[in-house]
Amino acid sequence: MEAIEGAVCAHHPATPATGVCGRCGDYACRACWDDLNARCERCVEAVGETRYYVVPPWRAAWMLFVSVGVYPLYWHYKQWASIKRADASDIWPVARAIFAGFTFFSLQGDINTQSAFREKPPLPAAGPVIFLAGGALSRLPDPFGLISNLTQFAMLPAVSRIYELASPEQREQVAGMHTRHWVVTVIGLIAWVLVILGLILPEAGGDPYGAGGPGLY
Repeated sequence: MEAIEGAVCAHHPATPATGVCGRCGDYACRACWDDLNARCERCVEAVGETRYYVVPPWRAAWMLFVSVGVYPLYWHYKQWASIKRADASDIWPVARAIFAGFTFFSLQGDINTQSAFREKPPLPAAGPVIFLAGGALSRLPDPFGLISNLTQFAMLPAVSRIYELASPEQREQVAGMHTRHWVVTVIGLIAWVLVILGLILPEAGGDPYGAGGPGLY
């Protein structure tokens, strides 16, 4: 990297700056610069080794199943909240989670950028496309609404890649199931039982005698 004319490092005033941190905006010299993250080393240390919310893929798959459509909203919110913290940006994580069908494309683009730094292949665009299509299916009557739950599993390649980018220490911290996961599991399984019962049981108020009524004797 070439020195920036007239700029000096924020932490080494006698040293010419070679980069501007995209997070804090300070000038950084070669010794203070982190090529992998394109940030000054102080910001990299403050943010940590990953800019994402790390979840084991197996647990994400289970949460996608038992949450009956709620977990994707939570997962996307946590990812954008982590990115906002990492970049010190002014994005709105809640809004980006609500419109996850569209913002998933930019999220995966961010993941692919970080993957390139670590010489990993980019994730295919099929994941966000399938996820967006699932959002449209959820507005249709069953069984299309139930099929839309399956399209949420298109998130798993992104979940897996984030897990790969995490350090061994971070993976250890998120291992296993915690109390909140068991609570969601119990509530989710109850919800699934109710959904299945609603599909197999006759509608309340139906005519038990068929279209012709009870008949006359």
